[in-house]
Amino acid sequence: MKPEELENFLSKATPYHFTIENTCDDLATATINLESIHAEAEKQLNDEYIDAILYETDYHTNLNSEKKLNESMYNDENKVINSSLHAYELYNFVLQKGETKSFNLLLYMDPNTPMEDANMNATWRKNNFKRRI
Repeated sequence: MKPEELENFLSKATPYHFTIENTCDDLATATINLESIHAEAEKQLNDEYIDAILYETDYHTNLNSEKKLNESMYNDENKVINSSLHAYELYNFVLQKGETKSFNLLLYMDPNTPMEDANMNATWRKNNFKRRI
């Protein structure tokens, strides 16, 4: 998306908001994964057609945070949900003792998704977010 299209999209969208807090007595490494699960539907939209925007809510939207799920993000070795089909690492960071970070996440179908029968009325599911620190 072009920056002006992204700004317009974000002004109309309702993101999933979540906060991660380090309650440990030391530094903690956190990873935000997006994991797809079986949709239990006739047709499942391929992960390659899902785009994600992840940004910290403490700051103005970072236009570089727009991500298309791709092989470089593919990280099944660090799945949090064992039954998930695929895991994608969106962000990895360190939290200081007592530090919190809040995020917004938007998922949407890539505007360039082919208009093919396999993609029409297909379902894509994510499980509720779980965190691993």
